[in-house]
Amino acid sequence: MRNSLAQRLDNLVACGFAKVLPAAFALSALVMPASAATNLVKNGDFEINGGPGASQYNPIPMVLNDWIFSPSSRFAGIDTEAHAYTNNTQNIMFWGAAPGYQNGNGFKGSPDGGYFYAADGHPSFRGYLSQDITGLTIGQVYDLSFDYAHGQEACPQCNGPTSQSWYVSFGSEQFETDFVDVPEHGFVDWQSTTHSFTATATTQTLTFWSVANGLPPMGLLDSVTLTAQPAAAPGPLPLVGLGATLALSRRLRKRINQSIKP
Repeated sequence: MRNSLAQRLDNLVACGFAKVLPAAFALSALVMPASAATNLVKNGDFEINGGPGASQYNPIPMVLNDWIFSPSSRFAGIDTEAHAYTNNTQNIMFWGAAPGYQNGNGFKGSPDGGYFYAADGHPSFRGYLSQDITGLTIGQVYDLSFDYAHGQEACPQCNGPTSQSWYVSFGSEQFETDFVDVPEHGFVDWQSTTHSFTATATTQTLTFWSVANGLPPMGLLDSVTLTAQPAAAPGPLPLVGLGATLALSRRLRKRINQSIKP
């Protein structure tokens, strides 16, 4: 009799496992993190544009798809490393790259390759680069990441050390990279940064300013991404439930054995 009851209990538990396990595995698949987050910034690598070397100061205006730049951005444009090393006629030219100004300061293009954005950060010429970001969720935390470097425009009058940073705003929040001292005719290599913002509206404006002292400082920018932070995965509830079932089974077996002892 005792063995029969215990065996029936074992059969019931086994049957429960057969029903619960598939659901547990299905739920675990649902809570697995996404393989890649969606970048909400359009043309964040600046590859869609009107060609290198252009700036607002040139007769050819700067063309940079999906972005808006202020009219005061007189010295701002897009460039590539290859073009920078051959450019001796167009704004913007860089110390360390342009022919006649190749002083071995380590100038190079961004880790992403291709095009990068460059802007004069001097107060007299400073302008903004901005983009409206849509599809935001209010209260959601978003991670903004980008690559940046600092250099100096090349020209006979372009001398002296500079101090530079990148200032960023997203909605009502702001963030600024650390100020970097750039020696005369120097270059400070590329680095990456990430900063978190919380959305307060479904559409917010993302804006960059190159900020600097000295003349003429050039801030470089590339690989701009804005991605939502993943939601915290729930605990393994199905497995917790299986553990509770096992514990209940053991208690019931013990009570059955005690109640039918001779």
